Amino acid sequence: MKIFILKLIIKYRKLEKFLLWLLKDISIEIYGKKIKCYIADMSDAQTFREVFLKGEYDKELGDPKKVLDLGSNVGYSILFFRAKYPKAIIYGYEANFKTFDKLKKNVEGLDNIFVYNKAISDKEGVETMYLGTSSASSSLIDRFEGDSSVAQIECIELPKENFDLIKFDIEGTEHKVFKNPTNTKYIIGEIHYDLGEGIELDNFDLETEKISKYREKVWGRIK
Repeated sequence: MKIFILKLIIKYRKLEKFLLWLLKDISIEIYGKKIKCYIADMSDAQTFREVFLKGEYDKELGDPKKVLDLGSNVGYSILFFRAKYPKAIIYGYEANFKTFDKLKKNVEGLDNIFVYNKAISDKEGVETMYLGTSSASSSLIDRFEGDSSVAQIECIELPKENFDLIKFDIEGTEHKVFKNPTNTKYIIGEIHYDLGEGIELDNFDLETEKISKYREKVWGRIK
């Protein structure tokens, strides 16, 4: 029933305020695991649809034991990976502090999941993050032409250790981060061509899926 309500909210935006309070939390079964998610707003509802109903990350990605999730948002990608890869250790990074609070709520009590309120960049230190109205649109790149609030965010470089799978959705920062991403067996994510250029994924045997004029989903393994 709640899945039906969620689809109504997305289709009929005028019903959003009336129907969102009915959700609060929603459960769905993925790979034999029942997953409970916290949904607070329209952005969460749309992300839930992408991850769980449209299978955004349901690709052939081996059998990872160590997963790095960059741009974890409210945690739905982490919950999906937990259901599909129950033995994996998952590390998640989400820079937006408000979104991170929802992320912690969604993964609370789950074993072998470690989340951090930090951004991944090409250098360590503090950088300005531009906070959009949607929890999924915050970026280290000023994409809002001054029409956004800002926050100072702690940034770290891409962890040096080896991972079996890296997932990324970091709103343009991928162009700086992935100069030579050879520390993983598989990769999956979203490239924002309107927010930069120069991402180097040539050492991956990638499949692609165009989702707009400026964005593309990629997934695959190292050659």
